[in-house]
Amino acid sequence: MKKLINITDYKDDLARYTDASDLQNMITRFGLDGLEVMPSSAQAPLYPFLPGQVIGVHMRCQSDWLDLWNHDVDALNLEYGSPAIWESVFCGSTRNVLLQRGKEDLEYARLHRAQYVVFHISNVRTTDILTNSFSYSDKEVILAAAQLINQLLADYTDTPFYFLMENLWWPGLRMTEPALTKMLLDHISYPKKGIMLDIGHFLHTNPGLRTQREAIACLKQMLHAHAELTDFIKGIHLHQTLSGAYMEAYLSSPPEIPLDYYERFTKAMYHVLAIDRHEPFTDPAICEIIHQISPDYLTLELISGSRAEHEHKIRTQLEALH
Repeated sequence: MKKLINITDYKDDLARYTDASDLQNMITRFGLDGLEVMPSSAQAPLYPFLPGQVIGVHMRCQSDWLDLWNHDVDALNLEYGSPAIWESVFCGSTRNVLLQRGKEDLEYARLHRAQYVVFHISNVRTTDILTNSFSYSDKEVILAAAQLINQLLADYTDTPFYFLMENLWWPGLRMTEPALTKMLLDHISYPKKGIMLDIGHFLHTNPGLRTQREAIACLKQMLHAHAELTDFIKGIHLHQTLSGAYMEAYLSSPPEIPLDYYERFTKAMYHVLAIDRHEPFTDPAICEIIHQISPDYLTLELISGSRAEHEHKIRTQLEALH
Protein backbone atom coordinates (compact mmCIF):
# COMPACT_ATOMS: atom_id res chain seq x y z
CA MET A 1 0.00 0.00 0.00
CA LYS A 2 1.38 3.37 -1.05
CA LYS A 3 0.81 6.28 1.34
CA LEU A 4 0.38 9.64 -0.35
CA ILE A 5 -0.52 13.23 0.39
CA ASN A 6 -2.74 15.47 -1.69
CA ILE A 7 -1.59 18.68 -3.32
CA THR A 8 -2.59 20.90 -6.23
CA ASP A 9 -0.20 22.51 -8.66
CA TYR A 10 -1.68 25.91 -7.87
CA LYS A 11 0.95 28.48 -6.97
CA ASP A 12 -0.36 28.83 -3.39
CA ASP A 13 0.24 25.12 -2.71
CA LEU A 14 3.57 24.78 -4.50
CA ALA A 15 4.95 28.01 -3.02
CA ARG A 16 5.02 26.34 0.39
CA TYR A 17 8.12 24.52 -0.83
CA THR A 18 11.28 25.93 -2.40
CA ASP A 19 11.19 23.39 -5.20
CA ALA A 20 10.28 19.77 -5.89
CA SER A 21 13.33 18.55 -3.96
CA ASP A 22 12.20 20.45 -0.87
CA LEU A 23 8.77 18.88 -1.30
CA GLN A 24 10.37 15.45 -1.68
CA ASN A 25 12.35 15.92 1.51
CA MET A 26 9.08 16.44 3.36
CA ILE A 27 7.53 13.34 1.73
CA THR A 28 10.55 11.25 2.68
CA ARG A 29 10.69 12.61 6.22
CA PHE A 30 7.16 11.39 6.87
CA GLY A 31 7.83 8.00 5.27
CA LEU A 32 5.36 8.63 2.44
CA ASP A 33 5.56 7.43 -1.15
CA GLY A 34 4.49 10.43 -3.21
CA LEU A 35 1.71 12.73 -4.26
CA GLU A 36 -1.85 12.76 -5.49
CA VAL A 37 -1.97 15.94 -7.55
CA MET A 38 -4.92 17.97 -8.79
CA PRO A 39 -3.79 19.98 -11.82
CA SER A 40 -5.02 23.54 -12.01
CA SER A 41 -4.97 24.20 -15.74
CA ALA A 42 -2.77 23.96 -18.79
CA GLN A 43 -0.56 26.82 -17.52
CA ALA A 44 2.95 25.97 -16.39
CA PRO A 45 3.27 25.26 -12.63
CA LEU A 46 5.64 27.12 -10.34
CA TYR A 47 8.13 24.26 -10.73
CA PRO A 48 7.98 20.75 -12.21
CA PHE A 49 7.51 17.66 -10.09
CA LEU A 50 10.31 15.11 -9.91
CA PRO A 51 10.08 11.93 -12.01
CA GLY A 52 8.01 9.36 -10.11
CA GLN A 53 6.79 11.90 -7.55
CA VAL A 54 3.21 11.96 -8.90
CA ILE A 55 1.53 8.64 -8.07
CA GLY A 56 -2.07 9.76 -8.58
CA VAL A 57 -3.89 12.55 -10.40
CA HIS A 58 -7.15 13.96 -9.07
CA MET A 59 -9.07 15.21 -12.09
CA ARG A 60 -10.52 18.69 -11.80
CA CYS A 61 -13.99 18.95 -10.28
CA GLN A 62 -16.85 20.55 -12.16
CA SER A 63 -19.62 20.12 -9.64
CA ASP A 64 -22.59 20.96 -11.89
CA TRP A 65 -21.70 19.52 -15.28
CA LEU A 66 -24.85 17.54 -16.07
CA ASP A 67 -27.03 20.39 -17.34
CA LEU A 68 -24.35 21.19 -19.93
CA TRP A 69 -23.92 17.51 -20.79
CA ASN A 70 -27.68 17.30 -21.42
CA HIS A 71 -27.64 20.69 -23.16
CA ASP A 72 -30.46 21.81 -20.89
CA VAL A 73 -30.27 25.51 -21.71
CA ASP A 74 -33.27 26.39 -19.55
CA ALA A 75 -31.66 24.80 -16.49
CA LEU A 76 -28.33 26.48 -17.24
CA ASN A 77 -29.96 29.89 -17.58
CA LEU A 78 -31.90 29.35 -14.36
CA GLU A 79 -28.75 28.43 -12.44
CA TYR A 80 -26.35 30.97 -13.95
CA GLY A 81 -28.63 33.80 -15.01
CA SER A 82 -27.54 34.10 -18.64
CA PRO A 83 -25.73 32.18 -21.41
CA ALA A 84 -22.81 34.61 -21.15
CA ILE A 85 -22.16 33.54 -17.54
CA TRP A 86 -22.42 29.79 -17.99
CA GLU A 87 -20.43 29.84 -21.22
CA SER A 88 -17.73 31.77 -19.34
CA VAL A 89 -17.75 29.32 -16.41
CA PHE A 90 -17.54 26.26 -18.66
CA CYS A 91 -15.29 27.93 -21.27
CA GLY A 92 -17.75 26.83 -23.94
CA SER A 93 -21.30 25.87 -24.68
CA THR A 94 -21.24 22.16 -25.57
CA ARG A 95 -20.37 18.89 -23.85
CA ASN A 96 -17.11 18.88 -25.78
CA VAL A 97 -15.61 21.33 -23.27
CA LEU A 98 -16.18 18.74 -20.52
CA LEU A 99 -14.51 16.06 -22.60
CA GLN A 100 -11.62 18.36 -23.48
CA ARG A 101 -10.94 19.25 -19.85
CA GLY A 102 -11.09 15.58 -18.88
CA LYS A 103 -8.66 14.61 -21.62
CA GLU A 104 -6.24 17.31 -20.49
CA ASP A 105 -6.20 15.76 -17.02
CA LEU A 106 -5.79 12.25 -18.40
CA GLU A 107 -2.86 13.41 -20.53
CA TYR A 108 -1.40 15.07 -17.44
CA ALA A 109 -1.58 11.68 -15.74
CA ARG A 110 0.04 9.97 -18.71
CA LEU A 111 2.80 12.61 -18.83
CA HIS A 112 3.63 12.00 -15.16
CA ARG A 113 3.21 8.22 -15.49
CA ALA A 114 0.66 8.30 -12.71
CA GLN A 115 -0.61 4.95 -11.49
CA TYR A 116 -4.21 6.13 -11.09
CA VAL A 117 -6.60 8.99 -11.70
CA VAL A 118 -9.57 10.02 -9.55
CA PHE A 119 -12.90 11.31 -10.87
CA HIS A 120 -15.85 12.59 -8.82
CA ILE A 121 -19.17 10.87 -9.56
CA SER A 122 -21.54 13.62 -8.53
CA ASN A 123 -23.57 16.54 -9.77
CA VAL A 124 -24.88 19.45 -7.73
CA ARG A 125 -25.88 23.03 -8.52
CA THR A 126 -25.04 25.89 -6.17
CA THR A 127 -28.75 26.21 -5.43
CA ASP A 128 -28.86 22.50 -4.54
CA ILE A 129 -25.92 22.89 -2.18
CA LEU A 130 -27.57 25.74 -0.29
CA THR A 131 -31.07 24.24 -0.16
CA ASN A 132 -30.06 20.57 0.26
CA SER A 133 -32.70 19.81 -2.37
CA PHE A 134 -31.35 18.14 -5.48
CA SER A 135 -32.18 18.31 -9.17
CA TYR A 136 -31.05 14.83 -10.27
CA SER A 137 -31.25 11.34 -8.80
CA ASP A 138 -28.24 9.15 -8.04
CA LYS A 139 -29.14 6.91 -10.98
CA GLU A 140 -29.38 9.80 -13.44
CA VAL A 141 -25.96 11.10 -12.41
CA ILE A 142 -24.38 7.64 -12.49
CA LEU A 143 -25.64 6.78 -15.96
CA ALA A 144 -24.59 10.13 -17.41
CA ALA A 145 -21.19 9.93 -15.71
CA ALA A 146 -20.62 6.46 -17.17
CA GLN A 147 -21.40 7.81 -20.61
CA LEU A 148 -18.92 10.65 -20.17
CA ILE A 149 -16.24 8.37 -18.72
CA ASN A 150 -16.50 5.81 -21.52
CA GLN A 151 -16.06 8.57 -24.09
CA LEU A 152 -13.08 9.98 -22.17
CA LEU A 153 -11.33 6.61 -21.93
CA ALA A 154 -12.11 5.29 -25.41
CA ASP A 155 -8.62 6.18 -26.68
CA TYR A 156 -6.78 4.72 -23.67
CA THR A 157 -6.73 1.13 -24.88
CA ASP A 158 -3.28 0.65 -23.35
CA THR A 159 -4.86 1.22 -19.88
CA PRO A 160 -1.96 3.34 -18.56
CA PHE A 161 -3.59 3.93 -15.17
CA TYR A 162 -6.41 2.87 -12.88
CA PHE A 163 -9.55 4.96 -13.26
CA LEU A 164 -10.93 5.37 -9.73
CA MET A 165 -14.36 6.87 -9.10
CA GLU A 166 -14.86 8.89 -5.94
CA ASN A 167 -17.98 9.15 -3.80
CA LEU A 168 -19.53 12.35 -2.51
CA TRP A 169 -22.59 13.03 -0.37
CA TRP A 170 -24.51 14.64 -3.26
CA PRO A 171 -26.37 12.81 -6.06
CA GLY A 172 -24.20 10.24 -7.80
CA LEU A 173 -21.94 7.70 -6.11
CA ARG A 174 -22.59 7.94 -2.37
CA MET A 175 -21.66 4.37 -1.33
CA THR A 176 -25.01 4.07 0.46
CA GLU A 177 -26.70 1.76 -2.08
CA PRO A 178 -24.63 -1.24 -3.23
CA ALA A 179 -26.92 -1.76 -6.25
CA LEU A 180 -26.10 1.75 -7.50
CA THR A 181 -22.38 1.25 -6.87
CA LYS A 182 -22.56 -1.95 -8.91
CA MET A 183 -24.54 -0.19 -11.64
CA LEU A 184 -21.77 2.37 -12.02
CA LEU A 185 -19.03 -0.24 -12.19
CA ASP A 186 -21.02 -2.35 -14.64
CA HIS A 187 -21.49 0.59 -17.01
CA ILE A 188 -17.79 1.46 -17.22
CA SER A 189 -16.09 -0.35 -20.09
CA TYR A 190 -12.50 0.54 -19.10
CA PRO A 191 -10.85 -2.59 -17.65
CA LYS A 192 -8.80 -0.94 -14.89
CA LYS A 193 -11.75 0.62 -13.09
CA GLY A 194 -12.29 0.97 -9.39
CA ILE A 195 -13.40 3.11 -6.48
CA MET A 196 -11.60 5.76 -4.49
CA LEU A 197 -13.45 5.59 -1.18
CA ASP A 198 -13.50 9.04 0.37
CA ILE A 199 -14.02 8.44 4.08
CA GLY A 200 -15.05 11.98 4.96
CA HIS A 201 -17.49 12.27 2.07
CA PHE A 202 -19.17 9.03 3.04
CA LEU A 203 -19.62 10.19 6.63
CA HIS A 204 -21.55 13.24 5.42
CA THR A 205 -24.29 10.91 4.15
CA ASN A 206 -25.17 10.26 7.81
CA PRO A 207 -25.63 13.57 9.66
CA GLY A 208 -26.53 11.66 12.82
CA LEU A 209 -22.88 10.76 13.46
CA ARG A 210 -21.26 12.59 16.36
CA THR A 211 -18.07 10.64 17.20
CA GLN A 212 -15.32 8.96 15.24
CA ARG A 213 -16.20 5.66 16.89
CA GLU A 214 -19.76 5.99 15.54
CA ALA A 215 -18.24 6.85 12.17
CA ILE A 216 -16.17 3.67 12.17
CA ALA A 217 -19.27 1.58 12.97
CA CYS A 218 -21.05 3.26 10.06
CA LEU A 219 -18.12 2.48 7.75
CA LYS A 220 -18.19 -1.16 8.81
CA GLN A 221 -21.88 -1.37 7.97
CA MET A 222 -21.23 0.11 4.53
CA LEU A 223 -18.39 -2.34 3.84
CA HIS A 224 -20.56 -5.25 4.95
CA ALA A 225 -23.28 -4.14 2.54
CA HIS A 226 -20.66 -3.74 -0.23
CA ALA A 227 -18.90 -7.05 0.54
CA GLU A 228 -19.13 -8.27 -3.07
CA LEU A 229 -17.65 -5.01 -4.36
CA THR A 230 -14.89 -4.36 -1.81
CA ASP A 231 -12.18 -5.59 -4.19
CA PHE A 232 -12.99 -2.62 -6.43
CA ILE A 233 -11.92 -0.19 -3.69
CA LYS A 234 -8.37 0.46 -4.84
CA GLY A 235 -7.80 3.64 -2.88
CA ILE A 236 -8.88 5.59 0.19
CA HIS A 237 -9.01 9.33 0.78
CA LEU A 238 -8.49 9.51 4.52
CA HIS A 239 -9.96 12.43 6.46
CA GLN A 240 -13.01 13.23 8.55
CA THR A 241 -15.37 16.00 9.53
CA LEU A 242 -18.30 15.18 11.77
CA SER A 243 -20.49 18.04 10.68
CA GLY A 244 -23.95 16.61 11.38
CA ALA A 245 -24.68 19.11 14.15
CA TYR A 246 -23.72 21.94 11.81
CA MET A 247 -26.06 20.59 9.11
CA GLU A 248 -28.94 20.22 11.55
CA ALA A 249 -28.52 23.82 12.68
CA TYR A 250 -28.16 25.02 9.08
CA LEU A 251 -31.32 23.25 7.90
CA SER A 252 -33.32 24.46 10.91
CA SER A 253 -32.63 28.06 9.89
CA PRO A 254 -31.83 28.06 6.16
CA PRO A 255 -30.17 31.18 4.76
CA GLU A 256 -31.42 33.46 2.05
CA ILE A 257 -30.32 32.22 -1.39
CA PRO A 258 -28.62 34.97 -3.44
CA LEU A 259 -30.02 35.54 -6.92
CA ASP A 260 -26.62 36.43 -8.40
CA TYR A 261 -24.70 33.30 -9.44
CA TYR A 262 -21.29 34.47 -8.23
CA GLU A 263 -22.64 35.48 -4.83
CA ARG A 264 -24.43 32.14 -4.58
CA PHE A 265 -21.30 30.26 -5.61
CA THR A 266 -19.22 31.97 -2.91
CA LYS A 267 -21.85 31.27 -0.26
CA ALA A 268 -22.09 27.63 -1.40
CA MET A 269 -18.33 27.12 -1.19
CA TYR A 270 -18.17 28.46 2.39
CA HIS A 271 -21.01 26.08 3.24
CA VAL A 272 -19.16 23.14 1.68
CA LEU A 273 -15.99 23.96 3.59
CA ALA A 274 -17.99 24.00 6.83
CA ILE A 275 -19.35 20.54 6.05
CA ASP A 276 -16.14 19.02 4.70
CA ARG A 277 -13.10 20.40 6.55
CA HIS A 278 -10.77 17.46 5.79
CA GLU A 279 -9.38 16.97 9.30
CA PRO A 280 -7.21 14.01 10.40
CA PHE A 281 -9.00 10.84 11.51
CA THR A 282 -7.50 10.45 14.98
CA ASP A 283 -9.21 7.30 16.32
CA PRO A 284 -6.69 4.45 15.81
CA ALA A 285 -9.63 2.12 15.14
CA ILE A 286 -9.66 3.54 11.60
CA CYS A 287 -6.82 1.08 10.99
CA GLU A 288 -9.41 -1.72 11.14
CA ILE A 289 -11.20 -0.17 8.16
CA ILE A 290 -7.99 0.30 6.20
CA HIS A 291 -6.89 -3.27 6.94
CA GLN A 292 -10.27 -4.66 5.90
CA ILE A 293 -10.15 -2.85 2.55
CA SER A 294 -6.41 -3.32 2.01
CA PRO A 295 -6.21 -0.59 -0.66
CA ASP A 296 -3.35 -0.07 -3.06
CA TYR A 297 -3.33 3.65 -2.28
CA LEU A 298 -3.98 5.57 0.94
CA THR A 299 -4.07 9.34 0.43
CA LEU A 300 -4.02 11.64 3.44
CA GLU A 301 -6.37 14.23 1.94
CA LEU A 302 -6.09 17.18 4.30
CA ILE A 303 -6.94 20.87 3.95
CA SER A 304 -4.58 23.42 5.46
CA GLY A 305 -3.64 27.06 5.25
CA SER A 306 0.12 26.75 5.47
CA ARG A 307 3.03 24.35 5.28
CA ALA A 308 3.29 24.20 9.06
CA GLU A 309 -0.40 23.43 9.46
CA HIS A 310 -0.31 20.80 6.73
CA GLU A 311 2.68 19.03 8.24
CA HIS A 312 1.06 19.12 11.68
CA LYS A 313 -2.05 17.46 10.25
CA ILE A 314 0.02 14.85 8.40
CA ARG A 315 1.88 14.05 11.61
CA THR A 316 -1.39 13.80 13.54
CA GLN A 317 -2.89 11.47 10.94
CA LEU A 318 0.17 9.24 10.78
CA GLU A 319 0.28 8.90 14.57
CA ALA A 320 -3.24 7.44 14.47
CA LEU A 321 -2.14 4.88 11.87
CA HIS A 322 0.69 3.39 13.97
